[in-house]
Amino acid sequence: MTQKAIGATFAQELMAAGLIGLPFSWGADGSLTFGGDLTAAQKAAVEAVYEAHVPASTLSIEADQARATRDALIAATDYLLMADYPITVEALAPIKVYRQALRDITAQVEFPQSIRWPVTPQLPDR
Repeated sequence: MTQKAIGATFAQELMAAGLIGLPFSWGADGSLTFGGDLTAAQKAAVEAVYEAHVPASTLSIEADQARATRDALIAATDYLLMADYPITVEALAPIKVYRQALRDITAQVEFPQSIRWPVTPQLPDR
């Protein structure tokens, strides 16, 4: 098991897994200390939560990067919504759906660790 920092959400993750109250403790540096009464299965369960844990600071960086990518993708289609851009309502409809899907990525359940990016529609030439 590779040692890594433990973020603020670790206790919530342990609680969700039903592991709070067992004889073990952890340090912010990622150290885990197991009590002698812990079974091998309980220890493995704690270690599995630890391995899946992503410290909040890492999540924050990933979220910021995803939002920057999203913002750039939206900006790349801004010209299509200009009042004087020659585009039909029919051609603009899938672009509006795409832009809304980009704005909605932060509502995805596993954001920012796993993002389902929308498919870019056919864009007219500039």
